[in-house]
Amino acid sequence: MFDTIHDFLWRYPWLLFVALHLTLGRTASISQAIIFKLDLWIAAPFAFFWDCVQVPLWWWLYNAVSRRTLRTKAMTQWIERREQRAEHRRLWQRFGALGNGGVVLLAALPFWGCGMWTATLLAWSMGSRLSRAFWYLALGGLLGLMAMIALGLGVKSVVT
Repeated sequence: MFDTIHDFLWRYPWLLFVALHLTLGRTASISQAIIFKLDLWIAAPFAFFWDCVQVPLWWWLYNAVSRRTLRTKAMTQWIERREQRAEHRRLWQRFGALGNGGVVLLAALPFWGCGMWTATLLAWSMGSRLSRAFWYLALGGLLGLMAMIALGLGVKSVVT
């Protein structure tokens, strides 16, 4: 079974790229694109596009849950846990103190617990308007994407 999955993923690396980006984010997908030698002129715009598309989706979800439009018990618990964990982190407090600059930096960070989802939550919790926050989030996503590509290509040049 492992051989079948391995062969399938090597035969269709773009499918793996999409799945990784949608589930694990830009760090995993860009790393995979570099390892599999995918065309970064295609992979990078796709990653940036998906990062931008998910902002209004998460924004809508946070609004719907906060207005109790889409609130189920499981959804409420998930959002509350996420907010409680975020509020008690020193990093979250520091990014919040930076305002929109913190949103940009948080969106750019390639670490677990940072990135577009968390930066969208930060912008939403600060009371920003989506029309304004979107541009800060897009800038952070673009900076994070460029940093991830530079880091990945740098590591690749050292290793090979």
